[in-house]
Amino acid sequence: MLDAVVAASRRRERPPGTPPRAATATRTPLSASTLRMTQNYENMVATVNAARDDVEKAMAHNKAACARVRKSMQEIKNLAQEIRKEMLELRDAGN
Repeated sequence: MLDAVVAASRRRERPPGTPPRAATATRTPLSASTLRMTQNYENMVATVNAARDDVEKAMAHNKAACARVRKSMQEIKNLAQEIRKEMLELRDAGN
């Protein structure tokens, strides 16, 4: 299953069993906090994609790649925490 998910993500397709995304009719202008959250999200996605090769190398028992994957996962964790904080701020602001 993991191989199918990795292969689908490389082809920019949805993994098996994932529902299609709903189309959005219009987009509203982004506020500064939303823009920051969007940037954090894009950074997190870029970090995940950048770590992909190292994950494959780590699975082949490359110790240096394991260290790079751990570092990437720490960055992803920090970005996810920032996004979570921003989501809570949006919720509390009434948006």
